[in-house]
Amino acid sequence: MKVDIGTLSELAIWQSPNCKFIVSSNVNVNHPNVYRIPTNAVETQYYVASADLVLTKAGWGTVSEAVCAGVPLLITNRSSMKEDRHTIDYLVRHQLCDIIEWKELESLVITPWLIESWRRQNINRYKNEAIHIAKEINKKIKSK
Repeated sequence: MKVDIGTLSELAIWQSPNCKFIVSSNVNVNHPNVYRIPTNAVETQYYVASADLVLTKAGWGTVSEAVCAGVPLLITNRSSMKEDRHTIDYLVRHQLCDIIEWKELESLVITPWLIESWRRQNINRYKNEAIHIAKEINKKIKSK
């Protein structure tokens, strides 16, 4: 995110009890509970899929990984970014995320209750359909 790194390091979120944070390799936040994705990692979707919550800007790569993995998604609202606006509008219209303003993010502390409430709200209609598709293909093959 294009924010002052000093400001990012001082956010209350890093003090969230019993939380571990995984951040991009270029995010220079140093707290004992913050881990960077290695710069040579090629399968970053596994980090997203293993999360209890994804907090991100509206970049389509991370957003799509979270939606496909069924991970609750909290998007920072950068309304000045036109491409973000389209992504955010789509996600909100389809109830795939919650939005957080920067002012709210400044004091956000993650609690188990918050994660559970976001998880309950996340009704993922975009599950991987590979197994269902394979079963249907097998039915067609067997019926011929």
